[in-house]
Amino acid sequence: QLNAEYAARKSQKVLYLLPAPVLRGAKGEAIFTVFRSGLGISGAGGSGIVMSRYENGDWGTPSGMLVEYVGLVLMVGMDVYDVVLVLRTQEAVNAFKHPKISIGGELSVAAGPVGNGAIVDSGLEASPCLSYVKSKGLYAGAQLDGSIFLTRSDENARYYNYPGISIETILDNKLPKHQIPYTCKSVWQALFMAEGRADDLGSGAIREGPAPGCYEAAD
Repeated sequence: QLNAEYAARKSQKVLYLLPAPVLRGAKGEAIFTVFRSGLGISGAGGSGIVMSRYENGDWGTPSGMLVEYVGLVLMVGMDVYDVVLVLRTQEAVNAFKHPKISIGGELSVAAGPVGNGAIVDSGLEASPCLSYVKSKGLYAGAQLDGSIFLTRSDENARYYNYPGISIETILDNKLPKHQIPYTCKSVWQALFMAEGRADDLGSGAIREGPAPGCYEAAD
């Protein structure tokens, strides 16, 4: 009976969603997916985007980035995880203007709160960056300390058709409107939807419900 109860608990899955109030208070967002494997020494690699807000609360243009990680961890397995970093201060946004930054070095990160409650812990209130990690594989959790972010300057130049575009131009939202690709709209819509601003940019047309990665196979 104990084994059966343990097996039932083991099969349960709890989904933590990023609270809308936390997102609404952000100065910027970094969103990325990482593949990680380990056999004594763990390593990870991935890519994503980082963006900041306009003063009126609208989201700006994204900048591409690469993610690298190497750590001395006694683990065996592999994992794919999605991460959202909520950049709560302008200083946290400015950290991504450097070609290379690291978590635990230039950027301090704390695990973000879940649910609809307010942030009451003084440590969280002081943290410039909150992290939300959704693991898809074998690791019990993903440690972000040691992660390194590299700006994808070549990819930014290709995407915006703007040779030599700087990360400052993108994160300061100084890109001319005629050079902002239409495909940015889908990212803005998803963020507006997560913030509870479903009517902005037609975001209400986005289908609600669990993301594809949240579903589990049935018998």
